[in-house]
Amino acid sequence: MTFWQTSKRGGLLLGRSGRALPALSVLAVALLSTPGPAAAQPADPVVRRVIVERWPIFSDADRARLPWLPLGLVNAAHVDTREHVIRRELVFAPGDRVDADDLDEAERKLRQTGYFSEAWVEPVVVAPDTVDVLVRTQELWTTVFNGSYEKFEDELLWALEIRERNFLGNAKQFTLSRRVDEDRSTWTVGLGDRQLFGSRWRAEGRLSSSDDGDATSWRIDRPFFRLESDWSLGASYFHGGARPRYYTSGGHYVRPRADFTSASAYVSNRISSTPHGVWRTEAGIFASGQRFAPETGLELEGSDELSFVDFRGGRRENRDVHAPYVALERVSSRYTQQRFLFSMGRIEDLAQGFEHRLLAGYANRWFGGTPAGLVFDTDQSFLSVGDRGAVRVTLDTSGIVTSGHAENLRASAFTGAYLRFRPDTLLALGLLGGTSTRLDRHQVFQLGGENGLRAAGFREFAGDRLLRANAELRGVYRPGLLGLVTPGLTAFVDFGAAWFEDEEDVTWKSIRGAVGFGIRIGLNRATTNRPIRVDLGWPILYDNERSSPILSIGSGQVF
Repeated sequence: MTFWQTSKRGGLLLGRSGRALPALSVLAVALLSTPGPAAAQPADPVVRRVIVERWPIFSDADRARLPWLPLGLVNAAHVDTREHVIRRELVFAPGDRVDADDLDEAERKLRQTGYFSEAWVEPVVVAPDTVDVLVRTQELWTTVFNGSYEKFEDELLWALEIRERNFLGNAKQFTLSRRVDEDRSTWTVGLGDRQLFGSRWRAEGRLSSSDDGDATSWRIDRPFFRLESDWSLGASYFHGGARPRYYTSGGHYVRPRADFTSASAYVSNRISSTPHGVWRTEAGIFASGQRFAPETGLELEGSDELSFVDFRGGRRENRDVHAPYVALERVSSRYTQQRFLFSMGRIEDLAQGFEHRLLAGYANRWFGGTPAGLVFDTDQSFLSVGDRGAVRVTLDTSGIVTSGHAENLRASAFTGAYLRFRPDTLLALGLLGGTSTRLDRHQVFQLGGENGLRAAGFREFAGDRLLRANAELRGVYRPGLLGLVTPGLTAFVDFGAAWFEDEEDVTWKSIRGAVGFGIRIGLNRATTNRPIRVDLGWPILYDNERSSPILSIGSGQVF
C-alpha cells in the first residue's frame, strides 16, 4: 500500500493526529493520484529525513491548568529519552521506502518500550516520491514503585519494587525488589539494556537471594526487530537453589532442598508473510536439570497436627533434559487500538487473530540427559476485538513422552469474554482449567488469594487439576482526574478448586468462592499500563469460619 492510496492511517491527507498536510503537499499528491489512461501503480515514497520532536511528561497546557502542582519540577527531574534511542527503535531510516504499515509499526514499537504515553509517526510530502517523516513522542515517568499486600489470618504477603525502565534516557533498566510470603523472603536486583552498546541486541541479568537459596539468571538476544525481519538469535541461563513445596498428598507438603539449572540457545528465521501474519521457524538446544536432596525429619506442612517425615532420594522429578529442538511460530500482523479494555486509559496495541508456537525436541543420553523421548511445548492464542468487546482464548501444553509413559504432562486453557455495555462499563468473564499426567509434585497447579481466588489464603489449594471462574463488572471514569489518574470501580465474584485426581473426586462441595468489590487506579503519566488494584473480598462456600473481609493490594487486572 502506498501513501497515495487510502490507508488505515485515517485517510489520504490526514495523519492519526488529524492534522492536514501542507497545501503544496496536498496539491502534489492530488496531481500524482489522478490516474492516466494506463497509470502504473506508484512506488512507495523514499524517506528524505527523519525529524524527531520530544515532548515532556507535562505540557505547558498541563502546567497552566494545574498551577498548584509541581509539574515543572517533575519534568525537570525526568531525563527525556535521548534522540538516538528513539531513532534506533524506528523500522526505517533515510533512504528507505516506507508505507503506512511501516509508520504504524514504528508507532507501536515506540509505545511498547514503555517510555512514551503516546507516539505519532507521520509523513510530510516534500516531492512527488519523497517524504520527510515527523516522529513526535510524549514522555512518561519511567521510575516506578510497585507494591502488593495481602493478609489472611496469620499469613502475610507483601512486596515492594523500584524499577527504572529508561535510566537517564538511554534505554537502560534496573530493578530492586523485596518480597515476603509464607514460603520465603527474597531480595532481587536486576539490570538490563534494550539497546546493548547502541545495537539491536538486548541483554538482562538478575540476582536474587532468599532465605532458602540464591539464584542467578541472564539472557542476551537479538530479537526480530520488526514483523518482517529475517532472523533473530539468543541464549539464556538460569541456576538457583530453593526449598519449593513438594506435595505428598492432598494439601500436605514438605520443603526439601532442591537445585535447578536451565540453559538454551536458538536461532530463528522468517519463512513467509501473509496479509494477516508472519510464519517463523526456530532451531536450538536446551538443557535443564533438577535435583532434590534426600533429608530426614522434614516438617509435613498443611496438616492440622505437627509431624515430621523423611524425604528419600531417587525421586522421579530428579532428571536432566538435554535436547535439540525445532519450533514453528505464527505471529499476527493485524493490530487494533483499544482503550479501557485490559488496562486503564492509555492506548493498547492488540494483535488480533490466531497466534501459534509449536516446539518439539528429542531428549537423549548422547547429550548427557537422563530420559529419552519427545519433549514438546505448545502455545496457542486467539483474540477477537469488536465494538462491543473482546474474546480471548489461550491453550498451553507441555511435557515429556518416553517409550513407556508421559512425564510432567500438563495442559491449561483460558477463555475470557469482555462485554462492553457502555463506553465506561465492562463485564469481564473468565474460565481457567488445567489438567495433567504424572505432574512433578513441586509444579502442581496452585490456587489462592494471589492468583484469582480472592479471600483465600496464599496457595491455599493445590492439585494436578484446576478449575477457576471469575466475573467482574468494571466501571471506569473515562475523563480521568486532572489528566493524571483514571479511577475505576469493580464488583467481583470468584469460584475455584484445585485437587489431586487420584485422591479425591471433585464435587460442587469442593468449590470455594469469594465476593467483593475493588478500586482500580490507572496512572496516565507513568510507565506502567497496569492499574493499581485494591480489593476487599468475603469468602463464600466454605465449611468453616474464616476471617473477613480480606484486603489485597496489587497491580494489574486479575484476568
